[in-house]
Amino acid sequence: MSTMTAYDFCKIEGHVKPTNPRHQAAFDGAGSCARCGRRLEIDELERNIELEEKWTLDAARYAQYVVDHHMAANMMNMYRSARTNGSAPWRDASERNWIDEAIEECVDLNAYLCAEMQRLMDNYENHEGWDKQIMLMRMAMAASITAFHSLMQAKKMD
Repeated sequence: MSTMTAYDFCKIEGHVKPTNPRHQAAFDGAGSCARCGRRLEIDELERNIELEEKWTLDAARYAQYVVDHHMAANMMNMYRSARTNGSAPWRDASERNWIDEAIEECVDLNAYLCAEMQRLMDNYENHEGWDKQIMLMRMAMAASITAFHSLMQAKKMD
């Protein structure tokens, strides 16, 4: 028995609220799913980049193990800008559960860190700075667990 992918689900069932369709430009900007080609209505939320940057800087001030919070916040803001297409609005804004999305990302982060730590453990003899790499991965894993726990608590409040 094979596992159905999101693409398979799109082709068979169409988009329902729990799926996360992937937009691509088509239909004069209305959009279509990059997975199956179905037309998607665009539901956007305008972003306040100045406020996003302020929130990130405020959070960086309280982040564990961060010495230069300005540099960390600036790096996060630049990377977020590149990943989110600058100031483009959020898509599927009213249909998405942003807390669930964030929880999924925390779990992904934890899984990726486990994979990297396993790779490092398997090659420790040939790796300069191995101890520091492992320590940094464990610090990042602790942050993923802190974020996951906080988001689960926030979800209970819904």
